[in-house]
Amino acid sequence: YFSNNIGMDFQGIHTKREDCRVFGSYHDGFSDDANFTESYRDESAGNGNDGFNGTVTDFAGKADEETHIEAVYFDPYGHDNGDDGISFHTRGDSTVHGGLFEYNTKADVVHVTGAACVCYNTVAQGAFNGFYAATAATDGRTQTTFLCVGTKARKNTYSYRAADNTSLTVDGGISENPTIFGFQQSGTATLTARNCLYTGDALKAKSGTVTVINDS
Repeated sequence: YFSNNIGMDFQGIHTKREDCRVFGSYHDGFSDDANFTESYRDESAGNGNDGFNGTVTDFAGKADEETHIEAVYFDPYGHDNGDDGISFHTRGDSTVHGGLFEYNTKADVVHVTGAACVCYNTVAQGAFNGFYAATAATDGRTQTTFLCVGTKARKNTYSYRAADNTSLTVDGGISENPTIFGFQQSGTATLTARNCLYTGDALKAKSGTVTVINDS
């Protein structure tokens, strides 16, 4: 509670957590920088920056696999944080199973700068960005990739958003009542919506170049 920096900071080889909670830290709630993280039912709320954050420093001349982190989350809960609910950066790969992210300031679930993520059945609501991919690296690392499967974005400013040189694929996702757009693409990003459901103002369904696929 109320750490003056990071609530819980994990590094080294392998971290496994169950039912941990961090509230009101000045910076991130959980800093998941270990080589591999397992998280079960953790909650991060009211922190000054991200609820859950994974970042690998960009070491010059190192191949991707030499400086790489991976994390798997089962039913996480990230809410009311000062920046993002969960945010992975710079060679950070994560998989999220279930979980709820809501009322975070910038985004609920965001992956940037060469990160990769898959979300299954995750709910994001009440934030500026629900699911967001942005700012791909320019130093030769793999571009940011984000796959949302069976996810739901509810009452966000943007439900699903791909910016810069990123790739966001939404498979069987739901966009519900966005303030501005449900599916929004900008820059050289690619955004694919496959078998998705949109509810709300039809004029706010999508913006930019969005590939819509509806299988028979």
